[in-house]
Amino acid sequence: MKWREKLDGFAGQRLVVLPRPILATALKQPLLKNLLPTDAGYYPKAKGHVCVRERGCPEDIFIYCAEGVGWCEIGGRRHEVVKDQLLVIPANSPHVYGAARNSPWTIHWFHAVGANVPIYLERLGITTQKPVVPLGGDVHLFSLFEDVQGGLEHGFTLTHLIYAAHSLTHLMGLILRHKEEFLAAVAAGLDDIGPIDPEDATRAVFAVLEHHIAPGEIEDVKAMLPTHLRDLWP
Repeated sequence: MKWREKLDGFAGQRLVVLPRPILATALKQPLLKNLLPTDAGYYPKAKGHVCVRERGCPEDIFIYCAEGVGWCEIGGRRHEVVKDQLLVIPANSPHVYGAARNSPWTIHWFHAVGANVPIYLERLGITTQKPVVPLGGDVHLFSLFEDVQGGLEHGFTLTHLIYAAHSLTHLMGLILRHKEEFLAAVAAGLDDIGPIDPEDATRAVFAVLEHHIAPGEIEDVKAMLPTHLRDLWP
């Protein structure tokens, strides 16, 4: 399918990109080489937003949906991204993403590089088949996204980059906490059954339901689910 790209140009948007020569130098710094934001932005009600990367992106991409709805095609599957969910696209993975036509998303986003990024993705359980993470609407998430972006916007000195990098470390810790708290709540309900991975259990329940509900009713059932559960539907 031929996509009509619209990468930016949204009213009220903010966007900052770390110049790549500065990035190359920064990654030699001990305090920056493990985790560093390279780009950051805020797109409110990004109507018509579409980004196509047939060869992927050299950085890992993190997109937090604060309002509205978006989508992503990656790894041969299409995923809906709704409010309070995080879309993570691993580096060098071909993908397309964008805003829903009727309710375009509002997003906070950043790109990141560094030796620790693959470790964070592993902890989050991110793959090209599972790129969406439920987070919830903690106000601290917005504050930390703002800190990461603000750190880059204020300049590209070593001090500013260290501030942005350490803000990102704090943000990644909060993201991990939110996901694990959700799965812990599911696991608590499975204590009497035995050792079962809560995310796999949730997906298994949805898979069974899909075979016992008429196709026209499936969307109604999904619509009734909390937003952080919808993307676990197979």
